[in-house]
Amino acid sequence: MGLLEKLSGLVNRLNPINRRRFQRYDVAAPVLIRFQGTQIEAEIHDISATGARVVPTLPFPAGGMVTVYHPLSDMTYEANLLRHNDDDSRIQFTTNGDGTVISLWMRGLEHKDQ
Repeated sequence: MGLLEKLSGLVNRLNPINRRRFQRYDVAAPVLIRFQGTQIEAEIHDISATGARVVPTLPFPAGGMVTVYHPLSDMTYEANLLRHNDDDSRIQFTTNGDGTVISLWMRGLEHKDQ
């Protein structure tokens, strides 16, 4: 690995926002996460065009494909379960833009409530 690659990696670790390609939206949406016949209730947060944070941590293996069902809009999305932390899991939608649709829907609902 060259010096430039090492420096670039260090900068990205110190300032992870630089790695993000899409804006994240601070919304919370109740969803059902389905994996191989099992379904759990969860919430999605920090939605971007390509992914989201899911709370609580999902009991499914990282690398697996899950279905995200958003009951308020009756929309279903496919996503790859990227990784888990102690508090949450991260998913990546299989179709770019799915997260934008969900976040727009949620922000529209929040606006109506005010």
